[in-house]
Amino acid sequence: MDTKVDEGSHLRFHFCRRFRIDRTRADSWVAQPFSVLAMTTRGRLELLIAGLRECLVKPAPGQVYFLPAGVRRQPHLVGSEAAEVLALGIALEFLGGLDLLPRMGIPFLPEPSARLKTQLLSMEEMEQQAGDRSLRWTVTRQALGYALVSDLLACAAPGANAPSLVPEEQRCAPAIRFMDDHCAEPLSLTRLSELCHLSRTHFFRLFKKQAGCTPFGYLRQLRLREACRMLAGTNLTVAEIGCRVGWPDPYHFSRTFKAATGMAPSHYRSYYCGNGRSRSAVTSRRTTTGERGAAKDSVGG
Repeated sequence: MDTKVDEGSHLRFHFCRRFRIDRTRADSWVAQPFSVLAMTTRGRLELLIAGLRECLVKPAPGQVYFLPAGVRRQPHLVGSEAAEVLALGIALEFLGGLDLLPRMGIPFLPEPSARLKTQLLSMEEMEQQAGDRSLRWTVTRQALGYALVSDLLACAAPGANAPSLVPEEQRCAPAIRFMDDHCAEPLSLTRLSELCHLSRTHFFRLFKKQAGCTPFGYLRQLRLREACRMLAGTNLTVAEIGCRVGWPDPYHFSRTFKAATGMAPSHYRSYYCGNGRSRSAVTSRRTTTGERGAAKDSVGG
């Protein structure tokens, strides 16, 4: 059993680009199934954060701010000028797909902001060279990403929900890895608990302690992250993507996606792909399966 983060961690990038936020895009609730590091490069924005950490975040122009995965926020323009935002979508995945960043108590306005700003701009420069994608480019990009994450973690102490690395408290790891590899399939609590040699009740309790959410919530986040990746990086239709992530009913997929992100899948694609920029056809690493015949104790919804 792995007990060190570096033995089972992986840094995943979802996007790094600039977005324009005008009156048509401001004042709407949005969220993403991965964390976002951003800064306003033109104009001014304030962000109303919903949920347990409800507050109003007021980053200065050029100040870096951090938005944990799943946190709903409502951007407000300050003044009449539209704002431009440079944003990096990022996840530090452990034990397959368990994202550590939202669990580490990173503040919305991390310091030192100047260093993080330099790193964020360097990441943008790397993305502008993405046509090369040589081994050197890949290694340099990963190194920049890990340096940025290291500085983020240095400014925050782990929260109470940070995952434990003690072996006896990682007994749900087989289920987490299995869900990451089979997130498009109908899964049951019985199957997952058997993988961990635990009763369903004991498994459910330990899983929530380690992952910070129920098995259903974790599977939903996996599917949403994969859907976001495929919407931004493939030419598959919305219906095809829904099938590939485990939601074969297009209406159910669109409704679930919009409830989680604040955007319909088609709107998410047009916004995060950047004004019709061509998308390379990327083969999903997920198995294409449906949810037909799910068991009573299914965690796939």
